[in-house]
Amino acid sequence: GSESGGHEDYDLLARCVEAAPEDPIAALGMAWQARHRGEHAEALRWVEQALRFDRALLSAHVFKGTLLVESEAVPSIVQAWHTAVPAAAEDHPE
Repeated sequence: GSESGGHEDYDLLARCVEAAPEDPIAALGMAWQARHRGEHAEALRWVEQALRFDRALLSAHVFKGTLLVESEAVPSIVQAWHTAVPAAAEDHPE
């Protein structure tokens, strides 16, 4: 979307997080926004928060892997992530 649309999306997500701080989907949305801004460390923090709220959220596991690859994480971190991913992730389209 446009820059203003991105800012509006961020504001909406921030309000969702404020209203429902333990909502893993809102946390995942904040992670996507952080990645869009090029803030991979912040995106990883939000993904970790989403996973604390819902360990079975496959899209969060997949997104975490994407962020680790994009940030060129050390292999041991990527391996630890891979080990923690639920088996159901094998069927995920990403």
